[in-house]
Amino acid sequence: MRLQQGQSLLLGRDQPYQQALFEWDATVATRHAELHLTATELHIRELHTDYGLTIAPAQCEPHSTADTLLTNLLQPFSQPLTPLPATAALELLEQVNAQRSQEPYHPLNRFGQPGALLELPPHVQPILVGDLHARVENLLTILQWDGLLSGIASGQQALIILGDAVHSELDGEMENMESSMLMMDLILRLKSLFPNGVFYLRGNHDSFLASVSKGGVPQGKLWQHALLEQRGEAYVAAMQHLYEHLPLVAVGQAFLCCHAAPPRAKVTRSMITDAYAYPGLVKELLWNRIRTQYLLHGYSKRDIHRFRKSMGCTPQTPFIVSHNPMDRRQSHWTNACDIPLYHIFFSGLTSDIGLFVGVGHEMIPLTLPCQSMVHAHP
Repeated sequence: MRLQQGQSLLLGRDQPYQQALFEWDATVATRHAELHLTATELHIRELHTDYGLTIAPAQCEPHSTADTLLTNLLQPFSQPLTPLPATAALELLEQVNAQRSQEPYHPLNRFGQPGALLELPPHVQPILVGDLHARVENLLTILQWDGLLSGIASGQQALIILGDAVHSELDGEMENMESSMLMMDLILRLKSLFPNGVFYLRGNHDSFLASVSKGGVPQGKLWQHALLEQRGEAYVAAMQHLYEHLPLVAVGQAFLCCHAAPPRAKVTRSMITDAYAYPGLVKELLWNRIRTQYLLHGYSKRDIHRFRKSMGCTPQTPFIVSHNPMDRRQSHWTNACDIPLYHIFFSGLTSDIGLFVGVGHEMIPLTLPCQSMVHAHP
């Protein structure tokens, strides 16, 4: 858990993520201790006594494994971070497209290629990331969290991004595609280094369609135009190829997730594996939203239950999506719309970053503070 200067952290049994991780017994109080970080010291205060402890900083090893992995990840990029040159960007994208045919954890589709379903094995801990929408700082913060890169490199953890990494939602930046290019360069670099540990599910913004827009800004077409102008037709064709072969649904022992929605009709696992043969199914998985009084054709609690069953999940398996944040003041909505084990989360805010982390047979919501890191090249 990363603390910034001036922040505090409460430790105790009433903190869900901590309790799931450590399984504290009654010797740990519900509100046991508080950590507070200053510019030079870490203060630890027991909340049920008058005692306390102050820890001053020690010198860390200058090149930890995590630092080395991050340095290697960012090695092709300039400082401060900017998108890759056109030739290097195309080589990277073509490398990832070639790796896709060998990507693990995918049942094969009707053409003998890895299909649109990602099945994560029980021994791999999932780290789910929601819509980033060109917040490069948020991705870099995630990559420096809790030894994540080391876990990915060792095969113990897998980063699963639920699509929509591109297209800023910030006022005044929706037409600018520079941050989207840098974001995709970083994700593709991750994929090239860790093909067995980084997975990207397709979102509705992963497209050049004219219907991909925000606030009246045709971001899909602007994205295509920017890539054509800066990287050429071969790059746009390779990106379209990537879009048409990305997985759409991920499932594991403790989760079921996709970008937007469950299908409203009954499906099978083989249909999800061959989802690109069913355009209507793809559209639902990428675009639909939960039914409300304002969206009567949205999906329902019944659709969620049926999708769990179709995918061979238990009724206790959380179904997790991004795509549809309830508001812009928080990053998690657990048991959203009063539907048990139906969770929505978002990773593209400027204040904090929503994640879901697998701990045993549970998916725990976790929030990281946003940090300005685009200029922080190791």
